[in-house]
Amino acid sequence: MKRFLHLSLLTASIAYTVAAAPILNFTLDPPDGLLSGSPGSSVGWGYTIGTDSDYLLISSFAFFDSTIGTFSSPDVPISIISLGSSVSQSWVRDTSGLQYDILPSALVGAAAQSVIQLIYDAYSDPDLTNQIVFGGTVNAQLSGQDVLAQVNVVVPEPSTVFLAIAGTATVAFFRRRGAKVVRR
Repeated sequence: MKRFLHLSLLTASIAYTVAAAPILNFTLDPPDGLLSGSPGSSVGWGYTIGTDSDYLLISSFAFFDSTIGTFSSPDVPISIISLGSSVSQSWVRDTSGLQYDILPSALVGAAAQSVIQLIYDAYSDPDLTNQIVFGGTVNAQLSGQDVLAQVNVVVPEPSTVFLAIAGTATVAFFRRRGAKVVRR
């Protein structure tokens, strides 16, 4: 009897471990999740989602740090078919991928970091009638480890700095010129 109990517990723990394992993989592009941009700009991640079994319906993506901007996912694929298929999506501003809009007021050197999480439902049939996972989540991973995605705020692009200097110089020139006209 004791032997039967141990065997039952072992079988149950193996079954639980197999059931708890994610049925899909989710990776980012760039794989390390590191992005940088200037205040007021948008940056983004591409991604790949794959599965070896079942049929998936993607609900949403989440990024939990909004201290310097806002996260969005401009497109969410309707479904991902099984049997080793995958979906790869590159980031195109306001069109596809995963986007982070950095606030214009974000300070240079500030950063936002979080895991990017994928929320999905899984079905055992292609008609999506027999649901086996409701609201499953998986974090973006690299080599089996969660990726801590990060957005860094950097110095504005040289063209932006040049325009700011040119604008300041133009204003100073016209102020100085206006002051000379008044003195005559």
